[in-house]
Amino acid sequence: CNTIRLPSEGTRAMITAAVATAFLAASTSFTGIIGQALLITVAAVVLGYIVMQLWPKDHNPALFGFLAAVSLVGGLSAFGVPAATVAIFMILAMGALSLMIGLA
Repeated sequence: CNTIRLPSEGTRAMITAAVATAFLAASTSFTGIIGQALLITVAAVVLGYIVMQLWPKDHNPALFGFLAAVSLVGGLSAFGVPAATVAIFMILAMGALSLMIGLA
């Protein structure tokens, strides 16, 4: 019997980050503020994934992984990094993409 295994939450987050990176590579150049925003977004996704893996499973790890990622970007924005504002919209776009392709 052939069964299809769905990817785990962490794998879905990494796939979503890869899709968003490919979209940005196709639509913009990696110079200036877009490149900085891309690096911030990837760092936020990686931080969220790490927190999600380390957090106890009975204490809603997906929520705290998301909060860690948003806190990183929000903190950078509060310290005056202009690319962090663009990164917030990139994270929202990744969420919308993952909903559209069924990963969320």
